Amino acid sequence: MVQVILLLVLMPAVRSDMRERRIPNQVLLFSLILTFSMAIVNSIQSGHMDTDFALTQRPSGLLVGLLCFLPLHIARLMGAGDVKLMATCGAILGPALAWQGALVALMLGGVMALAWKLWFGVPSLLLWHPIGALWRRLQGCSNGGAIPTVEGEIKGFDPLRYTTVKLPFSLPILLASISVTLFQH
Repeated sequence: MVQVILLLVLMPAVRSDMRERRIPNQVLLFSLILTFSMAIVNSIQSGHMDTDFALTQRPSGLLVGLLCFLPLHIARLMGAGDVKLMATCGAILGPALAWQGALVALMLGGVMALAWKLWFGVPSLLLWHPIGALWRRLQGCSNGGAIPTVEGEIKGFDPLRYTTVKLPFSLPILLASISVTLFQH
């Protein structure tokens, strides 16, 4: 049942991320409203008012999902939409499965990044140029602020801004969330 809810609620976000590389806030807000309302309706229909899970575990799962990916967003390694999507998955899964889903999503995302590089042939320059530029910046900090430049490097050029590839991370999040519900013990 949880897998069907995850598919129905999160497929519009995955579709948008795959096409436009962004996840609209309206989709995530609708997903959260639907998740909380379904939890409350389900607890009322079951005969016993089990609002404990609906009112405490769902927000806790949302918080766990948010905190799992927030450091990656702060480090500019992940988009805000992906962080909010993981928070939405956390609300559906609850706190016990939210951190497991985030861990599996990171592993699936790593595999996807390698496959993406092989499929689209992202040159190795994209991987090594930012590292070399950052190394030169760090050397400049130790030399009293003088930034050594390499011939052809543009002053003020931010290699991380222009040489990174945006991966649609919503698919690993969705697959990870479904897999942790299938393999929970």
